Amino acid sequence: MPRPVLLALLLACAAPAALAAAPADRSSHHESHLRVDDSSLTWDSDGRRLALRDGADGVRVVEANTLRLQPGDVVTRVGDTPVRSVRQWLAALRARPGKSVVLQVRGIDGRVRVVQLSGGEIADLAPPPPPPPPPPAPIR
Repeated sequence: MPRPVLLALLLACAAPAALAAAPADRSSHHESHLRVDDSSLTWDSDGRRLALRDGADGVRVVEANTLRLQPGDVVTRVGDTPVRSVRQWLAALRARPGKSVVLQVRGIDGRVRVVQLSGGEIADLAPPPPPPPPPPAPIR
């Protein structure tokens, strides 16, 4: 095989491997953490934080530095759906994938306001639930 052809083949094979081994550009890295338990939700994404807890009259905002929510706010509706628990809140958000939704929020001062979340904010905050586990293997 002539040397130029051999060199071209070696370069063609080595280039993808070299690119795969190169460190990724971290400037576009997006990291998001969502933790949900029986009565609370904690979300952290690129410095944005939100912590919610079940409340007697709605979903209480415990911590927030995003989404136009403030600590002490109580979310009482997601769209047309009344919510009193984090689970209801997540279910209402997940029922509208990719679409914006309006939250009805009562502030610490008692005033009611609306907060609109975009489809992108919802997708980041309320990803689809994990798939159910596979069925058990048949017993032989």
